[in-house]
Amino acid sequence: MGISLYYDTQSPLTSVARRALRDAAELELQGDDQTWWCESFMLYESDDADRGISGSSKIFLLSGAVDFADDTLMAWRDTTRILKLLQRLALGHNVVWNVQLEDESFGQIRGDDGDSAAFEKANELLLIANLDPDDPNLGERIAQIDHSHADRWQ
Repeated sequence: MGISLYYDTQSPLTSVARRALRDAAELELQGDDQTWWCESFMLYESDDADRGISGSSKIFLLSGAVDFADDTLMAWRDTTRILKLLQRLALGHNVVWNVQLEDESFGQIRGDDGDSAAFEKANELLLIANLDPDDPNLGERIAQIDHSHADRWQ
């Protein structure tokens, strides 16, 4: 069980365009040694010509073994990482992504200044856990959490 971030293209894409997006995402993530808190970035290609491409990533563990603020910080880290990847894919492939956190709209990613609304939504995750998105120690805290919960996959 957990909470997931969902993303899909706003418009239908050809099978060639869907494949190109998946290949571009895989290339972006190749050699990336950063761990994911719950699930990695995933895209699902459909053979239906009237569909776009969709994906989802579980971002919260919601485990009693992890402090709520720590789980939220890691969810924020993965969410902003996903939004940045969607931005690059939007720019490179001229697509618009609709993003949702479970059933709630998280905004759109177009690869332009309008994307800031989705990033502001991501920062709201930190505020829920009484964390400051501008805290210079977030990176160190993220590394500590990642290390202390390295066994979360077992």
